[in-house]
Amino acid sequence: LDLKAIGTKPGDILEFYLEAADLNPSLTGLGSSEIVRIHIISENEYAAMIRARTTTEEFIARYRAVDEQVTKLENALRKVKTALDAGGKDTSKALEEAQKTASETMELLNKMSNDFAVYEAEAGLQGVLKKITSKLSTRTETLGKVSAKDFVLPMLIDDILNDISQEEAGLKE
Repeated sequence: LDLKAIGTKPGDILEFYLEAADLNPSLTGLGSSEIVRIHIISENEYAAMIRARTTTEEFIARYRAVDEQVTKLENALRKVKTALDAGGKDTSKALEEAQKTASETMELLNKMSNDFAVYEAEAGLQGVLKKITSKLSTRTETLGKVSAKDFVLPMLIDDILNDISQEEAGLKE
């Protein structure tokens, strides 16, 4: 149900019920459900409800998870560089892990940067996440397509690591 299309606004109350009819001649042929009421609230009221249910620790844990995932990506990329520097023996395996980690990281960054901001501080963090996501999007997409023998791989890894280090300060604040 598109609530905007029907013109609802905070403070409105919508009432719903279901009614069913049949053609059985031996019964009444009509049944209805209980009435269900939906109270339309503002984004501020919604944020207040979530804040009341969410502890500061839970809020911080969400962003720690992002930091840990980005660190995991950095470590995976460094393993690829180490494998390349060692002659490429384990590069394919390390690259596969880095590609998987990059995909997981981008999924988490996209989710977190587009989530509903409950706290004012969270809106600022989402801005940082959107910036990181934007910077990393094309590069991690390219990472997913390269092979261990591709000559651009070392430069691509350096570029991703540089992008992360430039934006990491904003995330840690």
